[in-house]
Amino acid sequence: MITLILRLGCDCHAGRRNISKPWQRTCRFCFPFLDESIIFRQRLHLRLHPVSAMIEQKVKDRVARRLFSSRLKQVIGQETAALLAEKPPEVDSVEFCSFVANLIVGELHEHLCASSGLEASRDDEPPAKGDRSSLDFETILRGLLIGLEYDLLVGNLQMVRALGEAIAQRDTLNSKHNLRVTLYSTRLAEAMGLEQEQVQSLMKGSFLHDIGKIGIHDEILLKGADLTKDERTIMNGHPEIGTMMISGVKWLGDALDVVRHHHERYDGAGYPDGLHGETVPLNARIFAVVDVFDALASERPYKQAYQYEDTMAIINRKGGGHFDPEIVDEFTAISRSLYDELAWEPYHVLDRQVTNSLATHFGIDPAALTI
Repeated sequence: MITLILRLGCDCHAGRRNISKPWQRTCRFCFPFLDESIIFRQRLHLRLHPVSAMIEQKVKDRVARRLFSSRLKQVIGQETAALLAEKPPEVDSVEFCSFVANLIVGELHEHLCASSGLEASRDDEPPAKGDRSSLDFETILRGLLIGLEYDLLVGNLQMVRALGEAIAQRDTLNSKHNLRVTLYSTRLAEAMGLEQEQVQSLMKGSFLHDIGKIGIHDEILLKGADLTKDERTIMNGHPEIGTMMISGVKWLGDALDVVRHHHERYDGAGYPDGLHGETVPLNARIFAVVDVFDALASERPYKQAYQYEDTMAIINRKGGGHFDPEIVDEFTAISRSLYDELAWEPYHVLDRQVTNSLATHFGIDPAALTI
């Protein structure tokens, strides 16, 4: 939820009780409001302009349509409802909500104008039609929606990370797997010069690649011996389970390439769809290499860790069969440094590196991703 810092101030509070200008308004309950509310203790000034004097009907209609199709109205409604807990008992609820709404708009106007290098209009001047420093609802909406989108992005990334690590913890008893494969795949994508959006999709898919294993029973998932034919068939169904789980989530739509296809093979012998060559999505071909690399180079419930040289011998031998040979070549060029840097790092070091990588590729503050 967006935190709004609201400023209080009106003509009656400033001592100007005789209001002569039509664009100035007074507040008959500001004194008890100031005395009893912990939110509005700052004596700062706010201009309250009637909306009808500001914008044409066409702009009003556009704003209404954008409000209807966004979560803005819901967010401001939630903020107003939360602030009702601070309402002095003698103040009418409807008037209180109206006053708060005006404060929100005024604060947003002043904040956005300041960030744009614009100065708000002076108290003794009416807002001029077309004046860029007057209340610009398109700017206000854009600013609010950008803030909301940022909060949603952070929340979505936190959710993806937490879920992915929980899956890895259940599967391998070591959630470092998800952190490593995310870092490996991201570094490989960077080395290959992929576009930013594709790297973002790859990172989301890396975290959630095994989400379908939630639907696999522990006696199969955690079995310490070789799986039977029937058990292997069940286990091989996890990409399709994962696809069903996230296919209805629009923000995760671009992660499906990895979630569904990371067990496809370049020679067409993989599953679930038997894709081959470049019909296997690029992100899935990238992830397949790093996923097998980490599986071989790390300890699992059913095996000891392979040495780096043995791991890369297997990866290179499978180029052109299991893996895209060009991607194998790209990975081979950076694999030694990645292994030395990341393979045996403790969880907190990997977590910090993943946080920084997400912040870089999604354009957010690393501190916001702490989970």
